[in-house]
Amino acid sequence: MKIYRVGGYVRDTILGVRPSDCDYVVVGSNENEMLQLGYKKVGNHFPVFLHPNTHEEYALARKEYKNGINHTSFMINSDNVSLEEDLFRRDITINAIAEDDNGNFIDPYDGIKDIHAKIIRHISPAFMEDPLRILRVARFRAKLNFSIAVETYEYLKQMIKLPDVMTISKERIINELNKSLDTHHSSLFFITLKEINGLDKFFPSLSTQLLTNLDEFIINIDKLKSKTEKLLYLSEYCAENPQEIAIDTNTLKQIKLYHTINNIDLTANPNQILAQLKQLNIWRAYKIFQNVAKYNISIRKFLNKDCSIIFQLLLITEKITLSDTSLIINHSKPQQIKDKLQLHFETIIANELNNIK
Repeated sequence: MKIYRVGGYVRDTILGVRPSDCDYVVVGSNENEMLQLGYKKVGNHFPVFLHPNTHEEYALARKEYKNGINHTSFMINSDNVSLEEDLFRRDITINAIAEDDNGNFIDPYDGIKDIHAKIIRHISPAFMEDPLRILRVARFRAKLNFSIAVETYEYLKQMIKLPDVMTISKERIINELNKSLDTHHSSLFFITLKEINGLDKFFPSLSTQLLTNLDEFIINIDKLKSKTEKLLYLSEYCAENPQEIAIDTNTLKQIKLYHTINNIDLTANPNQILAQLKQLNIWRAYKIFQNVAKYNISIRKFLNKDCSIIFQLLLITEKITLSDTSLIINHSKPQQIKDKLQLHFETIIANELNNIK
């Protein structure tokens, strides 16, 4: 029984990037032995186990065989599988490098060479069997700012035409999108899909909107720093169908609130601002409002200018009177006023949220 580090941990180590979670592959063992050693099996489909102490994932070396058009339709064999055979089933060369206990790299498919050349390259024709790899390659290009090998590009162009593409779940698509938005070169994710005629397969309304705005989009999205900021910017192109880029409830609420706030006239008189904000039930979604406000330029400028918007929000709760406000404001400097109102408002909001059933 031999254990090796594999995948992203090894790739990032070679790149000089601080690795995150580590995956291990186990060669020369079987399910019974793993269970006897105290490992706990995860799921039923793949031979993956959790270490009894560290709870890190250890997978038996395995082969995979495609047996259907669904992208999850694979048969698994983990009997007497070598390390090289396990690495061969992986998607791209830079992810098919192993490291032993002594720090030696096992690199049968020249992944280290491709890392130094900054190239993303498939390992074998079996690459075409999993359409999710289209999104993974696009995401790795955004993450690493690597180029894609010509022959791999040709495979991607062929894969996007196959019916398997339509079997990828929305959750998996959104997951790859979110990981791409966490990178410094997010535009490369969309550029890659556009170049292989795949943007309309995964994000049809976005594809339609970017027909005439792609250059502007590419320039702008890489200027943004956080995933949230990029997602909200992206939602401007998917305003009619936000489910295309987000599916969890909180994110969809955030996108909706973002677009609603964008339509508020913050230069109007206080009564008009108050009327608009009341419609949002802003105190019942204060945390979402705070997050949106950070990435809404007009809101951010207004908050930096003075505390009037916070004052209006305080009034909306109907839990504070003008006389209470005057006590807070009395004999205070402008920044102190803003800080006190903010703190008071947050306390009110916290109580409101606790009262929601």
